Amino acid sequence: DLSTPVSCSGNCDGYAFVIPTGGTAPYNFIWSFNGSTNDSIFNLCAGNYFVTVTDSLGATAVDSVIVNSPNVLATSVSNAVIHRFGDSADVNITASGGTTPYTGTGIFTLGSGNYNYIISDAHGCADTVNFSLTEPPQLNITVIAGTISCFGGTTTVHVTANGGTLPFSGTGDFIGGAGNHTYTVTDANGCAQSQTISITQPLAFSVSITESGNIICYGDSVHLVANASEQANFTWLPGNQTSVSINEIILQSENFILTGTN
Repeated sequence: DLSTPVSCSGNCDGYAFVIPTGGTAPYNFIWSFNGSTNDSIFNLCAGNYFVTVTDSLGATAVDSVIVNSPNVLATSVSNAVIHRFGDSADVNITASGGTTPYTGTGIFTLGSGNYNYIISDAHGCADTVNFSLTEPPQLNITVIAGTISCFGGTTTVHVTANGGTLPFSGTGDFIGGAGNHTYTVTDANGCAQSQTISITQPLAFSVSITESGNIICYGDSVHLVANASEQANFTWLPGNQTSVSINEIILQSENFILTGTN
């Protein structure tokens, strides 16, 4: 007894036939499957088929023929992940079951989108695989700096991000002085975005004293005027006077201290 397997799992195109030996020809055949009296039957699904053979003298023998089937053709997809905005993925499409060799398998470089791949085996059995590739949103960085109040001071710089893939590194609050500063944020997949900002500061604040009047004799007076690089409030020591100018009678050697606040 001989058979040919079905071409694809689930198909019914197998073939079985029997070759009697011994006994006395001619032979009669009856297949239990469909009552056929031929030595062969066609269009069979996978399974076990029984045939009764009777020779010309009435001797009988029962035999079975197995029609095999390949395993179901199955397709798998791996590495279908895009890690960075604008990148692609090397998608690996493999197959199992069916009858080798396969067509349609391999590694394919694909961007984001919806895909439909058909894989075939040596007998033309086909399997279709559908999958989608998505990419993370674009990583964006926002840098906001406060204001430096006084020359030589500092301010807080607030760095935030959105998009990309959490968690982020490089976000948070930072202390910065006047000048150009570059901040870089990196997401979980190594995508990075940088932004440079310029932080300004006020001009240096300074005060000075203009003196007028000549002290020639004991008890003469002097006129002192406060000057500042920008609008300011003044305090004179000694005396804690807050006017822009003062007149002082000099009875002895004396030091004057001017403090300006803007």
